[in-house]
Amino acid sequence: MEARPLHRFAVIADAHFHDPEADFGFGGFPEAGRRLNLRLPGDVARAPRIYNEAGAILALSLERLAEEGIRDVVLLGDYSDDGQKVTLDALSRLLARFRGERGMRFFALPGNHDLFGAKGRHRRKRYAGSEGEIVLVTSDPDYDDPRADRRIVTPGMYCGGYPDNLPAGCGFFRDVPCQYWESPFGTDPDPAERTYGLFDASGQEIRRLMDASYLVEPGPGLWFAMIDANVFAPDPEGEDGLADSTAAGWNALLLHKPFLVSWLADVAARAAREGKQLIHFSHYPVLETLDGTLPLERMMMGENAFHRRMPGPGVAEAMLSAGMRLHFSGHVHVNNTARHEGAEGALVNLAVPALVAFPAAVKIVTVTGSEARIDTLSLDDLPLDPVIRAANRRLGEMTGAVTGAMPEAETLGALLDAHLAHVTARRFLKREWPAELAALFKGLSLADLAQQAGFRQGLPEALQDLSALAFLTDWYRLRAGGALVKRFIAPARLEAYGEITGRALEQPADPRLSALFETMKHHLAGLPSDRLTVCLETGAIRS
Repeated sequence: MEARPLHRFAVIADAHFHDPEADFGFGGFPEAGRRLNLRLPGDVARAPRIYNEAGAILALSLERLAEEGIRDVVLLGDYSDDGQKVTLDALSRLLARFRGERGMRFFALPGNHDLFGAKGRHRRKRYAGSEGEIVLVTSDPDYDDPRADRRIVTPGMYCGGYPDNLPAGCGFFRDVPCQYWESPFGTDPDPAERTYGLFDASGQEIRRLMDASYLVEPGPGLWFAMIDANVFAPDPEGEDGLADSTAAGWNALLLHKPFLVSWLADVAARAAREGKQLIHFSHYPVLETLDGTLPLERMMMGENAFHRRMPGPGVAEAMLSAGMRLHFSGHVHVNNTARHEGAEGALVNLAVPALVAFPAAVKIVTVTGSEARIDTLSLDDLPLDPVIRAANRRLGEMTGAVTGAMPEAETLGALLDAHLAHVTARRFLKREWPAELAALFKGLSLADLAQQAGFRQGLPEALQDLSALAFLTDWYRLRAGGALVKRFIAPARLEAYGEITGRALEQPADPRLSALFETMKHHLAGLPSDRLTVCLETGAIRS
């Protein structure tokens, strides 16, 4: 007889919720009787994620999950656009609606975009005015942008800190019906009882900050270890004397929050004694999410901001020792499965893709016995809000913004794929690649690029007319999408990539280019990332 599922739930990462109906005091952009709060198309086309559609995407995603019978949802941080007060208020209303109408429970974690330290920080964004002009909205009365046509100063743009920006009804304060709840500090949910000391280089405690981690039992026999991996290290040059948490992650957590490691080890020991199945969650990955290609990428590109988000090898060993076997993460906007095997067992990190960057998907997890089956629910077919779509097109015409194929997209998948293709040329080439390699990608065919990489045979027919830039776009698709990329790269082209990356190379003109094909080989052969089963006791994977 097949074992009955212990629990079924969904995991959403990086929703970056943005309310297009928000009132920041400037009237918005008019379209079909609505006054929309929209980011400018030219800004979106150079950004790492989309913005204007995010509110509708989260609502539609939750509706899709409800139709799948899912009632429990984990929000892996970056649940808000940038922690703005107005945005969080709207997000709270949305989640309350799904609690009431769909009976959903939410268990959330903070990400680096949701809050800052104890006092918060100023935020600023550029929006479109009624005539397509640039409206700067800021919470900082001393900040101005000379490119803006108007400036609005409002406290609604301010990003708060702990505990203000932890939404109610999301597990942070023992405010979700469950079997059991605790924090690293005990069973009192009061934020004043959940603080830790922040120390300077001399070992002197300079302040106390709240940690929002908690352990919850959503159903009998299953524990969620919800880990607040935000780290605000001392920084005299930072806002409020603190460093931004974006590139800190688990590397910094081991140094500045060692109490969490001790707590997690205790939780794992108790779970084993009491027969609980334990799954860990945090915003930041505990394993590299690049299929083992980080050294090759650094050789090709040099150190960049994305690389600095990757955890070091010491994190995996520390977490294995603390009893972690299955961990879900967000932050890096990729769909990836990573596994590390050490002396004390194996650790699996499932990187959950964002809702607002290629490729949009959520994970559905079914825990049965000692195994967790993970299915990936693609959101490619979600329809775009027709009013926002029309407003984006009209704004693009008014401002002359170059946005590639984005205006023609009718579904979320088409929009995110067009956005990725556009930012490959407009953002990644400029920010992530040495100038001499960027020039090659912009000017060569793939055949010419392959020759310089050390290939001496001709390319398969499916690749013969491809430009180097189109190849690089596919490289970014594979790097971000894993198994989900099959929806966006034709089978014949994927097969051809597998053929050429398996060929032996002669001495390359530039070893960085041969490394590029080597990284693609790793991405093509990565661990399963769409459907897989993980043993919660050993970390073994089967597809």
